[in-house]
Amino acid sequence: MQKQLTSNKVLLQYLLGDLQSAAVTISIATRLLYKLGAHTTVNLPPYNKSSLDCHLRDLFWVCYSFDKDICLRTVQPPSINDSDCDLSLPLEYGRLQNINMHRDDITPDDHTLPLFPWDIRLSIIKSETYRDLYSTKASFKSPSEVLEGIRRLDAVLEQWRLSLDPDIRPMLYYTPDTPVTTDLNTQGVILRLSYYHCVSMIHQASDRLNISELGAGIESEGIRSCVQITTTASRSTFALLQTTLPSLKGESFW
Repeated sequence: MQKQLTSNKVLLQYLLGDLQSAAVTISIATRLLYKLGAHTTVNLPPYNKSSLDCHLRDLFWVCYSFDKDICLRTVQPPSINDSDCDLSLPLEYGRLQNINMHRDDITPDDHTLPLFPWDIRLSIIKSETYRDLYSTKASFKSPSEVLEGIRRLDAVLEQWRLSLDPDIRPMLYYTPDTPVTTDLNTQGVILRLSYYHCVSMIHQASDRLNISELGAGIESEGIRSCVQITTTASRSTFALLQTTLPSLKGESFW
């Protein structure tokens, strides 16, 4: 019961925009989940929510998703260290995620894989983004190493985007004139907002590189490209919110 209440408290604090308090609560929840072995998948049975092991694993993914999003927004170390966890996805996660995203009228049962706050695969990319571009270790990287990390993560993010069903796949950029499907639900909008936020954070890492010190060359062009992509992602976020916010549930945003 305590672990469930702690996870619910994280959700409340996050939706209120109190990210620092949410980060503290996640650290507590993480310790509880580690103690109960939820960070591993040893002998995990086929998905059944009535199973305690599956329920604990669900709580782990909820905390993992919030932890990686908050660490990227606050640029502070996460509570969950990926190297200490088994990050194997639930069986057929990609296919089931696409199905769930398409259906508002789905009637869940004990065998229905839940929709986590964010796509788990995107949360893992967020974790890699912090580790490779924003961690203390990353701050000692050379400009070429930073740009190489940006290129790699951009490719990984694009691979994830293309893995989604075309009907729910975020576009590379969004404008006020972009047509919106009538069945776009809150989860679909959050998916797109998360994508643009991730694009922005990946390429924004180039901000700490001094273009005047690099002179002309490939690295300077790489930084200019990152600035353009970051700006486009930010504009896409504003345009998407402007278009869809009136029809969405207000409690989903802060």
